[in-house]
Amino acid sequence: MAAIKMKVSLTDRDPITVKVPPLALIDAEEQFATTFVKMFSDLSLGQLSWLAWKSMLLTGHDVKTFDLFKKDLAEIPELVSTEDEAPLLGA
Repeated sequence: MAAIKMKVSLTDRDPITVKVPPLALIDAEEQFATTFVKMFSDLSLGQLSWLAWKSMLLTGHDVKTFDLFKKDLAEIPELVSTEDEAPLLGA
């Protein structure tokens, strides 16, 4: 599976890059009643922001409720890495 990371910029702290853990992806599928593949082929700003919030929450960052998190966004969260960290050689 590809490693997915997001850059998150909030008004009250420096931008960070956060790993998107598998549980965040599973929770996103349930939250938005879609599959991982469908969600990423037509990702909305709301879904992207929710995924950033959930990823920060699950990786131990101090975050507020989602509604307060949205208000604190300095920029829309950005996917920064979707490459395999250890791709198969010769594939």
